[in-house]
Amino acid sequence: MVSGAGVGLVVAPKSLNPETLAWTELETELGWASIATSSSAIHALVLTDQSDPEGVGLSQVLNRPALKTARAAWANQNQRWIRSAIARLVDETLEPLPLALGGSLFDRETWRHIQLIPPGDTMSYQQLARKM
Repeated sequence: MVSGAGVGLVVAPKSLNPETLAWTELETELGWASIATSSSAIHALVLTDQSDPEGVGLSQVLNRPALKTARAAWANQNQRWIRSAIARLVDETLEPLPLALGGSLFDRETWRHIQLIPPGDTMSYQQLARKM
């Protein structure tokens, strides 16, 4: 799947939306972070212990052909989002990131409720269903 030991978040793996995705990689205090985004939202974020200079890991995670490398302004946005995602791992007061939430209306509503769970807290599927 992803080269090296890694963990990832994919929010729209089989999105039917044909918008173009671009990727950026950045070395962080947690290892290498690769992010695939559209112009307005994050589609996948993968953390690994080694660089993936071709973005192969993200392409595999998203089940898409090779992603294009983000150009300057887009790459800067992606790097800000990576830093912001890493910061959220330690600071729960930050605003949520713009995720590309795919799926049905029910799926998107479920994602929205999951985003409201504070970092470090847990919730069972039953508890989540009752809140919805």
